[in-house]
Amino acid sequence: MRVWLVAALASLLLASCSGAESPVATSTPPAANTRSPEDFAPGSYVFIDQATNAYFDVELEPSLRQFGNFLIAVPGGGLFIPDGPATVTKQAPRITLVTYEGPARFDRDPVFNSYIGLDWDYTANLSTNALETGQIQLVAIVDEVDVEARVTLTFEGHHFELNHEHPPRNADEILADMTVAMARGDWAGLYEYLNPVDTESLSLDEFEDDMDELVAASGPIESVEVVSSVDYSTSRLAGFHGATVDIKIVQHDGTTETISWARVRMIYKRDAWRISDLVPPERIKDSEPPLPQSDRSE
Repeated sequence: MRVWLVAALASLLLASCSGAESPVATSTPPAANTRSPEDFAPGSYVFIDQATNAYFDVELEPSLRQFGNFLIAVPGGGLFIPDGPATVTKQAPRITLVTYEGPARFDRDPVFNSYIGLDWDYTANLSTNALETGQIQLVAIVDEVDVEARVTLTFEGHHFELNHEHPPRNADEILADMTVAMARGDWAGLYEYLNPVDTESLSLDEFEDDMDELVAASGPIESVEVVSSVDYSTSRLAGFHGATVDIKIVQHDGTTETISWARVRMIYKRDAWRISDLVPPERIKDSEPPLPQSDRSE
Protein backbone atom coordinates (compact mmCIF):
# COMPACT_ATOMS: atom_id res chain seq x y z
CA MET A 1 0.00 0.00 0.00
CA ARG A 2 1.26 3.50 -0.81
CA VAL A 3 0.63 6.18 1.80
CA TRP A 4 -0.91 9.36 0.40
CA LEU A 5 2.06 11.53 1.49
CA VAL A 6 4.43 9.65 -0.82
CA ALA A 7 1.98 10.10 -3.69
CA ALA A 8 1.61 13.80 -2.90
CA LEU A 9 5.39 14.29 -2.86
CA ALA A 10 5.71 12.29 -6.07
CA SER A 11 3.14 14.52 -7.76
CA LEU A 12 4.88 17.63 -6.48
CA LEU A 13 8.53 16.75 -7.11
CA LEU A 14 8.24 14.68 -10.27
CA ALA A 15 5.93 17.20 -11.93
CA SER A 16 8.79 19.70 -11.86
CA CYS A 17 11.21 17.22 -13.46
CA SER A 18 10.67 17.19 -17.20
CA GLY A 19 9.97 13.74 -18.58
CA ALA A 20 9.89 12.03 -15.18
CA GLU A 21 7.11 9.64 -14.38
CA SER A 22 5.85 8.90 -10.90
CA PRO A 23 6.57 5.42 -9.53
CA VAL A 24 3.72 5.85 -7.07
CA ALA A 25 0.02 5.59 -7.81
CA THR A 26 -1.98 8.74 -7.24
CA SER A 27 -3.83 8.86 -3.94
CA THR A 28 -5.37 11.43 -1.62
CA PRO A 29 -5.57 11.65 2.16
CA PRO A 30 -8.79 10.44 3.79
CA ALA A 31 -11.57 12.96 4.25
CA ALA A 32 -11.78 14.36 7.75
CA ASN A 33 -15.46 13.54 7.90
CA THR A 34 -17.49 11.60 5.36
CA ARG A 35 -20.68 13.48 6.19
CA SER A 36 -21.39 16.38 3.86
CA PRO A 37 -21.97 19.86 5.33
CA GLU A 38 -25.66 19.52 4.50
CA ASP A 39 -25.91 16.64 6.98
CA PHE A 40 -25.15 19.03 9.82
CA ALA A 41 -27.42 21.80 11.05
CA PRO A 42 -25.98 25.31 11.61
CA GLY A 43 -25.55 24.72 15.36
CA SER A 44 -24.00 21.26 15.12
CA TYR A 45 -20.79 20.60 16.99
CA VAL A 46 -18.53 17.55 16.85
CA PHE A 47 -16.03 16.81 19.60
CA ILE A 48 -13.39 14.08 19.56
CA ASP A 49 -11.13 13.19 22.47
CA GLN A 50 -7.72 13.05 20.81
CA ALA A 51 -6.38 10.63 23.42
CA THR A 52 -9.20 8.06 23.34
CA ASN A 53 -11.17 8.75 20.09
CA ALA A 54 -14.35 9.18 22.17
CA TYR A 55 -16.90 11.01 20.01
CA PHE A 56 -19.73 13.44 20.83
CA ASP A 57 -21.92 15.47 18.47
CA VAL A 58 -24.72 17.75 19.58
CA GLU A 59 -27.12 20.29 18.08
CA LEU A 60 -27.05 23.65 19.91
CA GLU A 61 -29.14 25.88 17.62
CA PRO A 62 -32.38 26.68 19.56
CA SER A 63 -34.43 27.49 16.45
CA LEU A 64 -34.05 24.00 14.99
CA ARG A 65 -36.21 20.99 15.75
CA GLN A 66 -33.02 18.94 16.28
CA PHE A 67 -32.10 21.23 19.20
CA GLY A 68 -30.63 19.14 22.00
CA ASN A 69 -30.20 15.98 19.90
CA PHE A 70 -26.89 14.25 20.50
CA LEU A 71 -24.90 11.08 19.93
CA ILE A 72 -21.99 9.88 22.03
CA ALA A 73 -19.59 6.95 21.66
CA VAL A 74 -16.87 6.02 24.16
CA PRO A 75 -14.33 3.19 23.91
CA GLY A 76 -15.09 0.53 26.49
CA GLY A 77 -18.59 1.85 26.99
CA GLY A 78 -20.46 1.92 23.70
CA LEU A 79 -22.40 4.13 21.33
CA PHE A 80 -25.51 5.83 22.75
CA ILE A 81 -28.47 7.49 21.05
CA PRO A 82 -30.91 9.06 23.54
CA ASP A 83 -34.64 8.62 23.15
CA GLY A 84 -35.17 12.37 23.43
CA PRO A 85 -33.27 15.68 23.34
CA ALA A 86 -30.99 16.87 26.10
CA THR A 87 -31.68 19.91 28.23
CA VAL A 88 -29.57 22.78 26.93
CA THR A 89 -28.87 25.73 29.24
CA LYS A 90 -26.91 28.85 28.34
CA GLN A 91 -24.68 29.61 31.33
CA ALA A 92 -22.70 32.45 29.74
CA PRO A 93 -22.44 34.04 26.27
CA ARG A 94 -19.98 31.36 25.20
CA ILE A 95 -20.65 28.51 27.68
CA THR A 96 -23.50 25.98 27.28
CA LEU A 97 -24.50 23.20 29.67
CA VAL A 98 -25.96 20.03 28.10
CA THR A 99 -27.61 17.48 30.41
CA TYR A 100 -29.60 14.30 29.87
CA GLU A 101 -30.84 11.53 32.13
CA GLY A 102 -33.06 8.88 30.67
CA PRO A 103 -33.40 5.98 28.24
CA ALA A 104 -31.12 5.47 25.25
CA ARG A 105 -30.45 2.89 22.59
CA PHE A 106 -26.91 1.60 22.60
CA ASP A 107 -24.34 -0.65 20.92
CA ARG A 108 -21.64 -2.03 23.20
CA ASP A 109 -19.08 -2.45 20.39
CA PRO A 110 -18.94 0.65 18.16
CA VAL A 111 -16.18 0.94 15.56
CA PHE A 112 -13.69 3.76 16.05
CA ASN A 113 -11.35 5.34 13.53
CA SER A 114 -8.01 6.85 14.53
CA TYR A 115 -8.55 9.76 12.11
CA ILE A 116 -12.20 10.76 12.57
CA GLY A 117 -13.10 9.28 15.95
CA LEU A 118 -16.27 7.30 15.32
CA ASP A 119 -16.16 5.37 12.06
CA TRP A 120 -18.83 6.69 9.68
CA ASP A 121 -19.04 3.52 7.63
CA TYR A 122 -20.05 1.84 10.86
CA THR A 123 -22.73 4.43 11.68
CA ALA A 124 -24.04 4.49 8.11
CA ASN A 125 -24.84 0.79 8.35
CA LEU A 126 -26.01 0.83 11.94
CA SER A 127 -29.57 -0.45 12.44
CA THR A 128 -31.17 1.29 15.40
CA ASN A 129 -33.75 -1.49 15.61
CA ALA A 130 -30.98 -3.91 16.57
CA LEU A 131 -29.70 -1.78 19.47
CA GLU A 132 -30.16 -2.56 23.14
CA THR A 133 -31.90 -0.15 25.51
CA GLY A 134 -30.66 1.21 28.81
CA GLN A 135 -30.40 4.28 31.05
CA ILE A 136 -27.68 6.90 30.71
CA GLN A 137 -26.74 10.18 32.33
CA LEU A 138 -24.79 12.83 30.45
CA VAL A 139 -23.33 16.16 31.52
CA ALA A 140 -21.44 18.28 28.98
CA ILE A 141 -19.94 21.76 29.26
CA VAL A 142 -19.41 23.29 25.82
CA ASP A 143 -17.47 26.40 24.87
CA GLU A 144 -19.06 27.36 21.56
CA VAL A 145 -16.45 30.03 20.78
CA ASP A 146 -13.27 28.04 21.34
CA VAL A 147 -15.03 24.79 20.30
CA GLU A 148 -14.08 22.91 23.45
CA ALA A 149 -16.06 20.42 25.52
CA ARG A 150 -15.84 18.33 28.66
CA VAL A 151 -18.32 15.49 28.80
CA THR A 152 -19.14 12.90 31.47
CA LEU A 153 -21.27 9.88 30.58
CA THR A 154 -22.58 7.49 33.23
CA PHE A 155 -23.80 4.04 32.18
CA GLU A 156 -24.33 0.92 34.31
CA GLY A 157 -22.44 2.52 37.19
CA HIS A 158 -19.38 3.37 35.08
CA HIS A 159 -18.19 6.90 34.30
CA PHE A 160 -16.65 7.81 30.94
CA GLU A 161 -14.91 11.09 30.19
CA LEU A 162 -14.44 12.99 26.93
CA ASN A 163 -12.19 16.04 26.78
CA HIS A 164 -11.84 18.12 23.65
CA GLU A 165 -9.51 21.06 24.26
CA HIS A 166 -7.39 23.42 22.22
CA PRO A 167 -3.99 21.89 21.48
CA PRO A 168 -0.74 23.76 22.11
CA ARG A 169 0.25 26.14 19.34
CA ASN A 170 3.59 24.48 18.74
CA ALA A 171 3.15 23.13 15.22
CA ASP A 172 6.20 25.16 14.21
CA GLU A 173 8.39 22.87 16.35
CA ILE A 174 7.09 19.79 14.54
CA LEU A 175 7.53 21.53 11.18
CA ALA A 176 11.14 22.32 12.00
CA ASP A 177 11.84 18.65 12.73
CA MET A 178 9.88 17.57 9.64
CA THR A 179 11.76 19.86 7.25
CA VAL A 180 15.12 18.76 8.65
CA ALA A 181 14.12 15.10 8.25
CA MET A 182 13.08 15.67 4.62
CA ALA A 183 16.30 17.50 3.75
CA ARG A 184 18.45 14.79 5.35
CA GLY A 185 16.52 11.91 3.88
CA ASP A 186 15.62 10.81 7.40
CA TRP A 187 12.44 8.97 6.46
CA ALA A 188 12.14 7.36 9.90
CA GLY A 189 12.07 10.86 11.40
CA LEU A 190 9.40 11.96 8.92
CA TYR A 191 7.37 8.79 9.57
CA GLU A 192 6.91 9.84 13.21
CA TYR A 193 4.80 12.79 12.11
CA LEU A 194 2.43 10.96 9.79
CA ASN A 195 -1.25 10.72 10.65
CA PRO A 196 -1.94 7.58 12.75
CA VAL A 197 -4.34 6.29 10.10
CA ASP A 198 -1.36 6.12 7.71
CA THR A 199 1.09 4.44 10.06
CA GLU A 200 -1.54 1.83 10.88
CA SER A 201 -1.62 0.77 7.24
CA LEU A 202 2.00 1.34 6.19
CA SER A 203 5.10 0.07 7.98
CA LEU A 204 8.25 2.13 8.43
CA ASP A 205 10.17 -0.17 6.08
CA GLU A 206 7.55 0.28 3.35
CA PHE A 207 7.57 4.04 3.81
CA GLU A 208 11.37 4.21 3.62
CA ASP A 209 11.38 2.09 0.44
CA ASP A 210 8.78 4.36 -1.16
CA MET A 211 10.67 7.54 -0.28
CA ASP A 212 14.01 6.13 -1.50
CA GLU A 213 12.33 5.22 -4.79
CA LEU A 214 10.83 8.69 -5.10
CA VAL A 215 14.10 10.54 -4.47
CA ALA A 216 15.93 8.28 -6.90
CA ALA A 217 13.42 9.26 -9.60
CA SER A 218 13.07 12.97 -8.84
CA GLY A 219 16.53 13.90 -7.59
CA PRO A 220 17.94 14.49 -4.10
CA ILE A 221 16.34 17.05 -1.80
CA GLU A 222 18.88 19.75 -0.96
CA SER A 223 16.81 21.82 1.49
CA VAL A 224 13.30 22.34 2.82
CA GLU A 225 12.34 25.74 4.23
CA VAL A 226 9.23 27.01 6.02
CA VAL A 227 8.26 30.25 4.24
CA SER A 228 5.14 31.38 6.10
CA SER A 229 3.79 31.68 9.60
CA VAL A 230 1.57 28.90 10.95
CA ASP A 231 -2.16 29.47 10.49
CA TYR A 232 -4.24 27.65 13.12
CA SER A 233 -7.90 26.72 12.71
CA THR A 234 -10.68 24.82 14.46
CA SER A 235 -13.47 22.86 12.78
CA ARG A 236 -16.70 22.51 14.74
CA LEU A 237 -17.98 19.96 12.21
CA ALA A 238 -14.96 17.69 11.85
CA GLY A 239 -14.00 17.60 15.51
CA PHE A 240 -10.33 18.47 15.07
CA HIS A 241 -7.86 21.34 15.20
CA GLY A 242 -5.73 22.17 12.19
CA ALA A 243 -2.66 24.13 11.17
CA THR A 244 -1.31 25.12 7.75
CA VAL A 245 2.05 26.46 6.62
CA ASP A 246 3.86 26.91 3.29
CA ILE A 247 7.20 25.25 2.49
CA LYS A 248 9.82 25.54 -0.25
CA ILE A 249 11.64 22.40 -1.43
CA VAL A 250 14.95 22.76 -3.29
CA GLN A 251 16.36 19.86 -5.31
CA HIS A 252 19.69 19.79 -7.12
CA ASP A 253 20.92 16.98 -9.35
CA GLY A 254 24.35 18.51 -9.96
CA THR A 255 23.37 20.60 -12.98
CA THR A 256 19.79 21.75 -12.41
CA GLU A 257 18.18 23.36 -9.40
CA THR A 258 14.44 22.81 -8.99
CA ILE A 259 12.31 24.75 -6.52
CA SER A 260 8.88 23.41 -5.57
CA TRP A 261 6.28 24.91 -3.25
CA ALA A 262 3.60 23.23 -1.16
CA ARG A 263 1.13 23.96 1.59
CA VAL A 264 1.37 21.58 4.54
CA ARG A 265 -1.86 20.87 6.36
CA MET A 266 -1.63 19.37 9.83
CA ILE A 267 -4.09 18.06 12.40
CA TYR A 268 -3.65 17.49 16.10
CA LYS A 269 -3.98 13.79 16.89
CA ARG A 270 -2.82 11.73 19.86
CA ASP A 271 -1.20 14.64 21.67
CA ALA A 272 0.91 15.77 18.69
CA TRP A 273 0.65 17.68 15.42
CA ARG A 274 0.54 15.28 12.47
CA ILE A 275 0.87 15.77 8.72
CA SER A 276 -2.59 15.59 7.17
CA ASP A 277 -2.02 16.76 3.58
CA LEU A 278 0.58 18.24 1.27
CA VAL A 279 -1.03 20.58 -1.25
CA PRO A 280 0.74 21.67 -4.48
CA PRO A 281 0.01 25.08 -6.07
CA GLU A 282 -2.58 23.71 -8.54
CA ARG A 283 -4.72 22.35 -5.70
CA ILE A 284 -4.88 25.60 -3.74
CA LYS A 285 -8.44 26.94 -3.57
CA ASP A 286 -9.28 30.35 -5.03
CA SER A 287 -10.25 31.54 -1.53
CA GLU A 288 -6.74 30.83 -0.21
CA PRO A 289 -3.46 32.71 -0.71
CA PRO A 290 -1.74 31.36 -3.86
CA LEU A 291 1.57 29.50 -4.02
CA PRO A 292 4.32 30.08 -6.61
CA GLN A 293 4.70 27.53 -9.36
CA SER A 294 7.75 25.27 -9.54
CA ASP A 295 10.90 26.78 -11.04
CA ARG A 296 13.89 25.07 -12.70
CA SER A 297 17.23 26.69 -13.45
CA GLU A 298 20.57 25.48 -14.73
